[in-house]
Amino acid sequence: MATATTLYVPPVALHSTGAFKSALPPGDYLPYEKFAPLFQLGNASTEQYHPATKNLSQTMRKDLRAGLQQLLAVDESVIGGYRKFVGKMPELATEFVEKLESGGRIIIVGSGTSGRIAKDLAAKCAATFPERKNQVIGVIAGGDSAMVRAKEGFEDSVKNGEKALEALKAGPKDIVILLSASGSSSFNVGAGHYAANNDSKVLYFYNSEEVPDRTMELFSRLNNPVQKLLFDTGPQAIGGSTRLQAASLAEACLGVLLEYTLFASVEQASLGQKAPLQILKGLEKSGEAIQANLTAVAQFIKTEDSIINSELANTRRQRDETSMGYVTLIGLQDCFRECCVDTTEVPPTFSMPFYRREGESQQKRPPFQAYVLGQPDNIDAWQSTLGGKVNQDDLQEISRFLLSTEVDGENAYAKRPKGKGNMVIGVVKLSDTQKEIPSSIEETLEKARKEGGEVGLIVVSSFKIGAEIKPRLEFEYPSLILLEEIPQDPMGITHTLALKQVLNLISNGVMILGGNVYGNRMINVSAANNKLIDRSMREVKEIWAESYENDEIDPKTLYHFIIHNKELIKTCNAQGKYTPSVVKITLAMLYLEKTPADFDEVVRFLMERKESLSFLPADQ
Repeated sequence: MATATTLYVPPVALHSTGAFKSALPPGDYLPYEKFAPLFQLGNASTEQYHPATKNLSQTMRKDLRAGLQQLLAVDESVIGGYRKFVGKMPELATEFVEKLESGGRIIIVGSGTSGRIAKDLAAKCAATFPERKNQVIGVIAGGDSAMVRAKEGFEDSVKNGEKALEALKAGPKDIVILLSASGSSSFNVGAGHYAANNDSKVLYFYNSEEVPDRTMELFSRLNNPVQKLLFDTGPQAIGGSTRLQAASLAEACLGVLLEYTLFASVEQASLGQKAPLQILKGLEKSGEAIQANLTAVAQFIKTEDSIINSELANTRRQRDETSMGYVTLIGLQDCFRECCVDTTEVPPTFSMPFYRREGESQQKRPPFQAYVLGQPDNIDAWQSTLGGKVNQDDLQEISRFLLSTEVDGENAYAKRPKGKGNMVIGVVKLSDTQKEIPSSIEETLEKARKEGGEVGLIVVSSFKIGAEIKPRLEFEYPSLILLEEIPQDPMGITHTLALKQVLNLISNGVMILGGNVYGNRMINVSAANNKLIDRSMREVKEIWAESYENDEIDPKTLYHFIIHNKELIKTCNAQGKYTPSVVKITLAMLYLEKTPADFDEVVRFLMERKESLSFLPADQ
């Protein structure tokens, strides 16, 4: 596959649609005939469209609160899935405890969002159970740096999954938990077969009854078959956006399993037995607290929308031309991972610029980014994020991504635009051990305010914030969310879920108002792997059919258009040029009767229309 610096231009000879149907760009792309049977994922429940949010984007533009209510209604499905899992948990925990007590490990494996959940849970275990340090390990496809920027192609590689478990020497003492909402990750298939071949106990936590044949082969192995942990969440609130309900369910279910197991393994079983109810109450209370803060959530979205989607922002410009249009999250170590994950997952979900490495100043600056306070060294910041030492194989790569507010570099917090037309948001967790807003958070926000930017504060608290504090916060922070009386479990799962839910609501709301969602479809998805190429094809096909019912698109031609456009977008990104998403570009090509050889013309057409799909009859 072409690298990010390869400059791809389709030959003029490919100007006709027929020529594009027979030619793919250079690289490791599968011929359509091989791709189609492997990556037709439309039957997966996580890829379906939820009926409750069918007109989400239209509703949210007319009535922001009504749109938020639609999203929250779908979030309630997490509680039902969690209740089902808890009923099966004790039988799992017995074997987990035995493995830990014999020196074995629990290894959680995932790609993208699932990998970030794996790393988060491992970090929480290390902090809460130092006696079991290094016995719970999170693995993310692409290595530690994929916490902030996924490596293209790793999710699609069986061999990379095998290598990841081989490096850990997974064996008979270990339990391996594969994690994937759609159950489609090839990386997981490789990891699962390697672990099972080496006599590890292997389980697969996933959320869709329909999975590809390559995944089914894990369950049908004659020797040491993989055990299913299927908890079908149904369609996501935004079709295919598994960072939402599926990710919340995985965090809750695997979090309670680990907490229950680890307390039993250190002879404090009574504490672990409290965890299921604590986390259930936390889920229920989080929903209530967000409902109580719905006006404040809407205010956050309006303020961020005025920043990100402003005419003066760089968001839709092909290059960074101004110092406006940036939202920055800051937090201490205890809540940075949630901030980091949300800002990391906006780019692939909505085709926004990714976190930049040092030395990539030619690329567009990401509109969303998070930094951790209180870590003067960048490697220390990474280690606090990962919950342990950085893998030496990843050290050079992660050092190029700056996370600490206190380090210097091209992408340092000090150089991040914070003046007029920008926003800095502080994120805080309060508990019995941290009862006051940290002074470092407030001081940092005050400096941003003095630079002329907007500031906001999000607080998740295990207690009701006192009347002597709340009026001051309301006066100083017009954008303020206070999620109070959220029960706290020892590993902090409940506070993570509450914070995740509200950050997802805000980022999704801003993206919807910016035209990045069509109904409840992710029309701005980045086609970074085969699963997302398949999703992009389905989005184009279905939206086109709504406008032109009798005009069917040849699937092979569509596949080739998507791949060529993907490579052209990648070339533009390497040159620091923003382009609309592959879905929007491909729809415009079909409408204009153009091909990828006319890429620049089609991009100009979309940019002149502010990327609106209003040229299609169905969008009228």
